[in-house]
Amino acid sequence: MMSRHRMLTRVVAALLLAAAAPVFAQAPPVCSTDVLGNEDFLGISGSSDSNVIGVGKKGVIYRYDGSSWTAMTSPTTEDLFDVEVVDSNTAFTVGKDGAALQLSGGAWSSMSRL
Repeated sequence: MMSRHRMLTRVVAALLLAAAAPVFAQAPPVCSTDVLGNEDFLGISGSSDSNVIGVGKKGVIYRYDGSSWTAMTSPTTEDLFDVEVVDSNTAFTVGKDGAALQLSGGAWSSMSRL
């Protein structure tokens, strides 16, 4: 049975996706990997083949630029379950215990807990 937090996380991710559906409808799948080194991605999304973000356990966030993955600074140590990339400057991720982050201008910041 799915926990209340996991269900809420999925609902928020779906709402974010629905709000940006016109943008996502234009972007084909760009990455299929779900593991980077020792990091398991729990969520992965991209707006192009040179702008892909993967998130995972303990707040791990990586960005793929078309040739290599680079770790990004995360403001949380909570597990991150899903990510939605809007464009090269904007993305959202949600995680354990209502953690919600927004990427704006290249930096991740915490949003109000859900």
